[in-house]
Amino acid sequence: MFIKGNSIVSKIIFISAIPLLIYGLAFCGLSSLTKWQVHKYVSAEEKESAAQAALMPQVAEYVERQGLRGFQDVDRQVETRLFGSIDELTAAIPVPDCYKASETKSGNDINGMQVTIYEIDKVRPFSGRTSVLPLDFSLIDSDSQKNYWTWTYSIYEYSDGSCRFVMLIRPG
Repeated sequence: MFIKGNSIVSKIIFISAIPLLIYGLAFCGLSSLTKWQVHKYVSAEEKESAAQAALMPQVAEYVERQGLRGFQDVDRQVETRLFGSIDELTAAIPVPDCYKASETKSGNDINGMQVTIYEIDKVRPFSGRTSVLPLDFSLIDSDSQKNYWTWTYSIYEYSDGSCRFVMLIRPG
């Protein structure tokens, strides 16, 4: 046939390679669903678009990058530039002091760097359009599906004391 010699051994090798090929393709597909695809912003329009998606157009000038993860309902994480400290961040972005009382947890940013996460607020518009942050809920009025999305706002602090303001948008 297509395997030279048509021996039983070559057929067994060929048949046993099929599950390995299927496993390899599945692993590649799953890893692309769990890893962030990082995009850096350069233009003011891109920064504005990302800030509006996060319901905070006033942070557009600080937006630096975003990560996309998933296949159909894609998670979108918008991150600001690095600030030297939390005090510097809170002076630039209107973040209330409630982050100080929140429980911290360990995690990673979209580049895989270890961070301490201070969650500020989690917003689900279908259960009420209120937040401790100055959010512009009129930006989601054009699409009723966005009422069922979740926006999570956090501060990511790195081991050197620098930090970012992070906005995670989860559809559905």
